Amino acid sequence: MARDEFSSSVKRALAERAGYRCSFPGCDAETIGPSDESEDATSNTGTAAHISAASSGKGSRRYDASLTPEQRSSIENGLWCCRHHGTLIDTDEVTYSTQMLKKWREIAERKAQIRQRHPGVRLSRHPELVNIGIAVECLKLAADNRINQIIGQAIVHCYIEDVWGKSFADSIRDFLIEYAKNAFEHAGAKSITIKLQSREIVIEDDGKHFDPNTLIEHSHGRGGRAAYRALRNTLRLPTISSTNQSGTGNLVYLPLVANAWELETTNPCTVNIDIHNLRSSRFSFKSYDSCDCIYIVAPEYISYSDWTPLGGIVYSAQQTGKRIVVIVSKASAGVIEFGREQLPGVEIVEWGRE
Repeated sequence: MARDEFSSSVKRALAERAGYRCSFPGCDAETIGPSDESEDATSNTGTAAHISAASSGKGSRRYDASLTPEQRSSIENGLWCCRHHGTLIDTDEVTYSTQMLKKWREIAERKAQIRQRHPGVRLSRHPELVNIGIAVECLKLAADNRINQIIGQAIVHCYIEDVWGKSFADSIRDFLIEYAKNAFEHAGAKSITIKLQSREIVIEDDGKHFDPNTLIEHSHGRGGRAAYRALRNTLRLPTISSTNQSGTGNLVYLPLVANAWELETTNPCTVNIDIHNLRSSRFSFKSYDSCDCIYIVAPEYISYSDWTPLGGIVYSAQQTGKRIVVIVSKASAGVIEFGREQLPGVEIVEWGRE
């Protein structure tokens, strides 16, 4: 069957919108430069890959029969890459989903926009990229020797390094690998699902329950403890929470957020306290029964006197018997230290503190 190829004008537009750089995660190769053929000749080493396959046939899993030939050859269906990665995408329709490739293009084009507006700016953790989020992937793992490779490739393909930085991506990968191995080898898990979502990563397993935070104090911990410590240091916050859902197994949440107030949208064990409900006595923590830890996000710019009503909220949370972590942001060192004096035994951490 004939392929619905891109026109020269579509290829040029795709290249220009990507800043003539490869859109494959971690590549970023420049695809245009001078040629030795003549003084005005250029060398283009890029290619336009198809998001939805250009033709049907054996192995064409990304082929969408509902699209017209014009739609398959339109700019909306293209992704600019170096020749190596463009060929890889067009020939491997199992690894790279349509949804994933669309996210790659969105991130690559936004990176080009940011570079144009702010040359030399650091791209990792840039607010615009964080708002876009990572590419979505769902991994279903079995207890075999391919865990490292499967998770490692997923971290690359989800664009985590470009959005959040190399050390963050490395720490996430190492933790996911060690968690999966522990769940299979020590917790008796039969299945593990890792959902890499735009602003969070969720791990589901059917093994015996354990709180990842206990790895820090584990006297005989090895790989799992080291990986968890590294991840906590990268996150700079103990915001990895787990729940034990009766009948459905264990859930572990890794937030991909830029500020404390976003935690509540990605972590079901978090409650935000704003300045208006700080003095409310109506807080109930009954819905947090399945959580190993409850995270209380204090109002921004919390003051010395605010610790009294916040202490009442913390006391209510403590009645659940769960570990309590209070997260503060935009507060002075004096206010934070005062809070620790007022609430001994409660972990109080400052968001984003190095």
